[in-house]
Amino acid sequence: MTIIIGLHLPGKGTWIGADSRTLCGTSIFPPSAQKITSWKSRALMSSGDGYMLTLIKRHKRTIFARAGADAVSLALVKIQKENDFDHRQNNVGSRSWGQHFIYATPAGVWDFDGCGSLLPVPPGHMWALGSGSDYALGCDHGLMASGVKMAPGARIELALNAACAFDVGCAPPFQIEHLK
Repeated sequence: MTIIIGLHLPGKGTWIGADSRTLCGTSIFPPSAQKITSWKSRALMSSGDGYMLTLIKRHKRTIFARAGADAVSLALVKIQKENDFDHRQNNVGSRSWGQHFIYATPAGVWDFDGCGSLLPVPPGHMWALGSGSDYALGCDHGLMASGVKMAPGARIELALNAACAFDVGCAPPFQIEHLK
């Protein structure tokens, strides 16, 4: 029930974007969530529930205390353990480790799940997580295949709009940031 996006272009920086709809357990809330938490040219986004977004904002100094995706991932796993998140694969609900995160810096984008598994995103490739991710990535793939040139922030916005057009779990307004 969400969409978060990252795009890193070497030498130009990193763009990130998110919609504003969130959930908690099985409840879908009106669009008002701030899914991007930024600190000193670094950002973390969660495709999880509202409680996880609250924890990220509350612990952002701890999360961003050390540089690097590995350190951020370990800090998130620790915070989830301290707040009774359940790591079982089949667990669902507001305390599930079924959270997914995008960590972004001016030097790159990383995808990691609630258990801390890291995936660096190749430079130049858009990455999206959440229920609207297939629509966002399909939109960007079609745009790139067509040869149409578009500014990176506009690419993010177009992908977010595609996700919202086809997935009722995604909703504007959007947050879009450029990390440089």
